[in-house]
Amino acid sequence: MANRTGLVLAGAAARGAYEAGALSELLPALEARNQRPKVLVGTSAGALNAAFLASRAHLGLDVAAKELVDLWKETDRKGMFRFSMLSIPMLVGHELGLNARPSGFLDVGPLEATLNEAIGDWSAIRRNINDGHIDALAVAATATSSGRTVVFVEGGIRRRNGTYRLPESDHKKGIDYVTPYKGIGASHLMASSAVPMLFPPVEIAMSKKRSEWFVDGGLRLNTPIKPAIELGVNRVAIVATDPATHTEPSADEPTVVPDMDDLFLHLLQAALADPLVEDMWRLATINTLLQKPTARKRPIDYVFVGPQRRGELGAIAGQVANEHGLGKLRFLSWLFGRQGTQDQELLSYLLFHPAFFSEAIQRGATDAKHELRRLKAAGREWRTKPMRVS
Repeated sequence: MANRTGLVLAGAAARGAYEAGALSELLPALEARNQRPKVLVGTSAGALNAAFLASRAHLGLDVAAKELVDLWKETDRKGMFRFSMLSIPMLVGHELGLNARPSGFLDVGPLEATLNEAIGDWSAIRRNINDGHIDALAVAATATSSGRTVVFVEGGIRRRNGTYRLPESDHKKGIDYVTPYKGIGASHLMASSAVPMLFPPVEIAMSKKRSEWFVDGGLRLNTPIKPAIELGVNRVAIVATDPATHTEPSADEPTVVPDMDDLFLHLLQAALADPLVEDMWRLATINTLLQKPTARKRPIDYVFVGPQRRGELGAIAGQVANEHGLGKLRFLSWLFGRQGTQDQELLSYLLFHPAFFSEAIQRGATDAKHELRRLKAAGREWRTKPMRVS
C-alpha cells in the first residue's frame, strides 16, 4: 500500500484560528517532504478550514494555508453571526408550533456570506479532486433524525480506474458516509458548525426529493480521525485545540463552587476533549498491535499539533478580553463573574475577535514548530507510540 496522508481538523468555534496558525507551519513541512495530505477531514470550524484548503489545493497546500491565516485575520464576529431580537420569539414560536422552521439564538446569515466569499467557486473543490491535487474532502455533521454522524464526502477512495468509492457505514460508531447531492457547499459547513440552541439547525438536500436536518458534527465526532483512516490513509496529521492527553491535576488549584458556566464547560470538554484523548490512545494501542511481526497491516503513523496543557487558549482569550475591554459586552459579561480559568476557557470558544484570532494563530504556529522540532530531534517524521501526559 502506497503512503497516503490525511489531514484531520477538529471542531473549535473561534479556536479555528489556532488551527490556521498550526497549518501555516505544518503543511509547508509536509509539502517539502512530498507528503501532501490527499484526504482532508474536518468538523465545525475544522470543516471550514478543510473546505478552504480543498478549494485552494491547486495552489499547493502551503500557499492555501497562508491564505487561510489571512482569512482568519480579516474575520470578526460580524462576519460570523449577529444578534437578533427576533431569536427568542422565533424559538418559542417553533416550540409552540407557530412557525415550522427551527431557529437559534444567533443569526448566521453573515457566516453563509463569509463562506461564499471566501471559497468563491465551490466547484473548485471538485476540480481539485478530478485533477488529483486531493482525493477527498469530508465534512462531519450530526443528523437530528437519527443522532448519527453523517460524513459528507466529496471524492473518496480513489480506484485504479480513476473513480471513487465511499467507506461502508460504521454501525458500531454510528457513522454514515454520503456523497453530497450537488457537491459540498456552504450549507454543509454551516450544518457541521450549527451548535444547538446558539445556531439554527440546517436543512440539506440529500436528493431531488428528500432533505434532512443537521446540527454540529462535534456533538458526536469532533476530531474525525476514524473517517480519515476509513478513507484510505496510513498516516494522519491531526490538528486540535485541546491536548492529546489528560492534563495532570495541580496541587495548588483552588477549590471553587461550580456555577452554570463551570458546568457548561465540563459538558463541552466531555463532548470535545475527552473523546480526542480516547481516540489518540486507541490509535497508539492499535499501532502497538500492528507492530507485531504477525500483523497483516502496518501501523498508522501520525503527527499531532495541539496545546500542551488545557487552559492555554483560555488564558489567551482572557488576556485579549481584558486588554480590549470585551468584558463589557452584554453577550460575554456573564463569563467574567470571577475572571477564573474556567470562564476564560469557555470564552476562547466564543471570542470571535481579530485580536484573539491573531494571538491564537501565533500560538498554533508555535506549537506546530515545536512538534516538528521534537520529531526531528528524535530522528522521525511521524509518531506511532502514545504521547506523554503533560
